[in-house]
Amino acid sequence: MTNDVEEAETDTSSLEVLTTSEVAEILRISESHVCRMIKDGRLDKLPLGQRIIRVPRSSVNTLLGI
Repeated sequence: MTNDVEEAETDTSSLEVLTTSEVAEILRISESHVCRMIKDGRLDKLPLGQRIIRVPRSSVNTLLGI
């Protein structure tokens, strides 16, 4: 059973990711504020290239206490 949980957590195909603009809309803040939150470590990021950043929904949920 433990292996099933670990596999589910490491399975990136089920990982929901958001753009910085989507995060800004959810949190009702500016996109630049989202970028500052990523830079100071309050939000996790998944870099997909030099300029492409995605934020895991789980990181947003953790920030919101969900």
